[in-house]
Amino acid sequence: MFKQAFIFTLLLLLGDISFAQNELQVGVKAPTIQFQKAYPSDYRIPRNKPIILDFWATWCGPCVAGLIENNELVTKYQNEIEFIAITDTTSKKVAEFIQSRNFNHTFLIDKDTQTFSGYGVSGIPRAFMIDANGVIQWSGYGRDLNEEMIKMFLQTGKVKAP
Repeated sequence: MFKQAFIFTLLLLLGDISFAQNELQVGVKAPTIQFQKAYPSDYRIPRNKPIILDFWATWCGPCVAGLIENNELVTKYQNEIEFIAITDTTSKKVAEFIQSRNFNHTFLIDKDTQTFSGYGVSGIPRAFMIDANGVIQWSGYGRDLNEEMIKMFLQTGKVKAP
């Protein structure tokens, strides 16, 4: 019994390592953000502006909590950083979800999971801070973002994880 439990645990750890290797790392050029629908509908991704890209879904409790917790930061820094929350087609009633809350994020629906795949995101929540040159400077959970990190990012272009 112990041997089976040990082998099972080892396989789980190896699986986590292989998923982590697919995710983009700090210092890598960020892929293009592909989307099929945007809220607001006329949205265009700005050039030469830092971006916080937050992968989420309506059915993911920790994702929604992160969006709610970060909404104040979005309001405060929306002129300096583009806050994008991106989901895929597993999220249902996205428009109703957004309208039911007072979010200040830009919301996108991924085009055929191209952005999820491009960033190597296999599990959510997951967020990336991308500098104005399009280079990933931080990867983690959206709920881990805080004002100190954002200030450092804006001042230095780098981020020190919490």
